Amino acid sequence: MESNKYSFIKKALLIVAIGFFLYNIYQTIITTIFVSHFPSIITQLPNFIVSSQPTLQLGLFLLQEVIGSIGIYLRLIAGFFAVYTAVQFIKKDQRYQGSFSKVLLFESLYFVLLIPAGMNHIVGSVISHSLFLNFYTGVSFLLQALLIFPPLFILSRKVKNFQNQPSVLKWGCIVASLYALGLWVKHGLIWVYALSPSGTQQPGVIDIIGLVNSLLTLLVAALVFITAWLNFRSKKKLDTLLLGGGLILIGVYFVNYALVSVWVPIYFAFLPLTEFWLITLVVLGIALLREPIN
Repeated sequence: MESNKYSFIKKALLIVAIGFFLYNIYQTIITTIFVSHFPSIITQLPNFIVSSQPTLQLGLFLLQEVIGSIGIYLRLIAGFFAVYTAVQFIKKDQRYQGSFSKVLLFESLYFVLLIPAGMNHIVGSVISHSLFLNFYTGVSFLLQALLIFPPLFILSRKVKNFQNQPSVLKWGCIVASLYALGLWVKHGLIWVYALSPSGTQQPGVIDIIGLVNSLLTLLVAALVFITAWLNFRSKKKLDTLLLGGGLILIGVYFVNYALVSVWVPIYFAFLPLTEFWLITLVVLGIALLREPIN
């Protein structure tokens, strides 16, 4: 029976890892296509961005695209190591800790490399005029980097030198909380500047569902993770039921988003910007509820 202990959790972790990897393959293909057309895009840039300081704007755009593309490729590496880690964990190969630390490291680097994009959108929205520049998008990128990179990087170091389990679990709860907050910032701001109906349009039932989903679901998930973190601090025991509930809420957000996008075209248009691989967290959340870790 011991060999079957937490078997559902192990399979769920593999499903999440594969989903993460496939999503990053998709993002890498899109990025590679964009990079292959980059010279022609640069020559056409003045047709899409009118700037009072064209040299500065061009520099910001180049920095965003070069650094952002590097981040996408680093995240693909994280996806590969995620699958490798899950397989090692299933096989009880203790080297999975080192592989997992690489997942966390490359994922943290992906988020810190969003900073140039944030700078481009914020500064560009002041010095330039373009549909491709948005102040809220810039704020979103910077907040994601601020919320997610520091704790994720710290956790990657602690997992690599796995000696103090309580410290690793504490930082795991912190990462879950701030990662969920980062997701809420990203997708909440997408609703603010792109998905919300115009003032002349009467929102329907589906629009209201989309509103509630965008502004509350991920926030509640973050609050659940924060509760798990505070509970661990006081009791020194990880509440996997809370963690499972938080993971399910994150997955439910993306399930709801996908359903709303069937009826609301603007939601479907922004579907590629969502982290839709996180739907797989529903499976992991259910696994934690079924097989709580003692």
